[in-house]
Amino acid sequence: MAFPTAKRGYLFFTALAALLAALISLRQTLTAKPERPPPVIGKNNTVLFVTNVEHGLSNVHVATVFSLLEHHPEITVHFASWAKIRPKIDRISAYARRLTPQSRDVVFHELPPPNFYDAAGKTSLAIMQPPGIEGLKALNDDMALFISPWTVEDHLEIHDSVRDLIRDVDPALVVLDMFVRPGMDATRGDNRLHAVLSPNVLADIFIGDQPWLGGFWKYPAIGSGHSFPVAWRDIPSNIYQTAAFVWGMLYNAELTEKRKSLASHGLKDPIDFFNIHLPGPGAFITQDTAGASIPIDYVPPNVTVTGPITISVASAEEQDPELAAWLERAPTVMVNLGSLMEYDAARARPMAAALKTMLERTGVQALWKLNRAEDLKDEDWRPLVEQFIESDRLRVSKWLTVDPAALLETGNIVASVHHGGANCYHEGIAAGVPHLILPGWLDLYNYAARVEAIDIGVWGNRKTAPGFSVDELSSAFLKLVDGGPAGVLMRENAKKIRRTLVRPGRDVAADEIARLAAWGH
Repeated sequence: MAFPTAKRGYLFFTALAALLAALISLRQTLTAKPERPPPVIGKNNTVLFVTNVEHGLSNVHVATVFSLLEHHPEITVHFASWAKIRPKIDRISAYARRLTPQSRDVVFHELPPPNFYDAAGKTSLAIMQPPGIEGLKALNDDMALFISPWTVEDHLEIHDSVRDLIRDVDPALVVLDMFVRPGMDATRGDNRLHAVLSPNVLADIFIGDQPWLGGFWKYPAIGSGHSFPVAWRDIPSNIYQTAAFVWGMLYNAELTEKRKSLASHGLKDPIDFFNIHLPGPGAFITQDTAGASIPIDYVPPNVTVTGPITISVASAEEQDPELAAWLERAPTVMVNLGSLMEYDAARARPMAAALKTMLERTGVQALWKLNRAEDLKDEDWRPLVEQFIESDRLRVSKWLTVDPAALLETGNIVASVHHGGANCYHEGIAAGVPHLILPGWLDLYNYAARVEAIDIGVWGNRKTAPGFSVDELSSAFLKLVDGGPAGVLMRENAKKIRRTLVRPGRDVAADEIARLAAWGH
């Protein structure tokens, strides 16, 4: 039976009022920070990083380590992670010695397997969900996976390895990746002085601390794709999505059982998602960037905001002279959907078709990083762009031979096409290059909405996310690079933000870490 309009409105606002009352109580519980004794501080000028290997999580750590080696050679850097990242650490150590001969080698410590990606056991295609309410169930179903994918047994083994390493190295400061939850539990279990270094921005972490419950109605819910500030028409949906996310974090059955089991083994407050930031003498370091990031009203006093933290240890010409010379031939569109995003035929085909349209109608060229799903075949996409591959206007490879930040710094990249990851976004911000974002899960949707709100890019699959369509993607490409007024304005706006950046974010982060490391004995 249909309700009269007035009655439906009454029921809606009654339910909304009840929900808000419950959330007020819930927020007070969630944001209460535990009192802690003064932290244990170890050897002077000794730092231990505990970091994942996945590029989207580790790049800010690797970039900051490079800055420490270059500008703070008095610091001894230890780096705990998995074997896959070791070549990158050796590489930045070698580059740092060229710039600062007195810098010391990073001491690498291998953690027991599995790493985050292997523990999760899912490809990017398996975790995709659409934005908004439609994607909530998939988001909540995968909650335990996103927060901490390790089994209890693996969590304990990694926890004990990090704990023993901390006690052996005795660093003045531990620098944490907030997604190495066993390492965070070990560090806090021993009450060590620590800093959390995150690729995420302030609005990702601190919306629960905002006045007037702004985290529910003012700031876009994770995965919602809402603009900031949230439009009036979207506020009910935003409240619902935020509440559902919080509820899932608190009462996800798998997470709850994992926490109980870890606590029974003596871990204190394991996998405590709502207290990633702690007040006190440590620090939370974020690459939040004024003008590019959503502004928030309240920032805790021990938070350091750095601007973009990017890896750029050598120029593109030094890393790959032939590719650098090719970039000089024409304005270039770089398509790099991160390290985890895979292309199946349903994504590779429309991407190839859209690139074909762009290359036919403009004078640009394109560099496409194609990370193939296992079942993707050349015939699924290559015939669409074969002529441009043969004429060398389109280059396609699984990996980039040059750091993305260095490619962007050449000035020859006119558009950065990416998935909306925090690192890809901030690399574009640092270079003053407009974005075409193709999100597929979680906070990626919020970055896509952000570039359109501040007019520095295009959300390229708003109608079809998490998939792609030829028409929508072709239109987005052309809007960016066809020379029209919309694309020109986006380039101007992106350059305007870049001009506000005073120092590399990695140097700001390194200075804060060096300051804390100097507290040691």
